[in-house]
Amino acid sequence: MPARSKFLPAFYSGPVWKQFREEANAILANSDNVLLLKPLLIKDAKVDTTTGINSNTFHYGTGIMVIEYYIANHKLDKLIALLANKYFSILKNAENENLSLRISELM
Repeated sequence: MPARSKFLPAFYSGPVWKQFREEANAILANSDNVLLLKPLLIKDAKVDTTTGINSNTFHYGTGIMVIEYYIANHKLDKLIALLANKYFSILKNAENENLSLRISELM
């Protein structure tokens, strides 16, 4: 997060954003409530904080993407436990590959 606070202003005042901002903003339906996401990795029914996601495992055009969004409020630990102990296993048993779960970065 400290690096983000340094580089984010540099990006938005830099030449790439200035060149493409109109086009990028035109395709966004709403940019008022943007969530910064980080990987939520589950290994052996437990949250794994040691492994990153290797983007080389994703292949363009080979599957579907499903996005589910949950608001946990004050029960985030219970939601993560449910994902780790039940939901993730169901997805794996249904022969889904390259599962990638994300969680909002709490600022």
